Amino acid sequence: MANKLKEIRIDKGFTQTDIAKKLNMSPNGYCNYENGVRDVPTKVLIKLAQIYNVTVGQLLGVEDYYD
Repeated sequence: MANKLKEIRIDKGFTQTDIAKKLNMSPNGYCNYENGVRDVPTKVLIKLAQIYNVTVGQLLGVEDYYD
């Protein structure tokens, strides 16, 4: 899932800092999600899906993501 988070973020034109601000967290904290250091809480997955306009399944890599 970590790779998928990064792939979608880059494809949508956001930086890690942009997303961290939208999630009201530190860039380092968000970086930990993308690097697989920390699991992403469900409420954060839902918020990311809203920000990126994708499904949670696409973020998790269980549904295809094509932009």
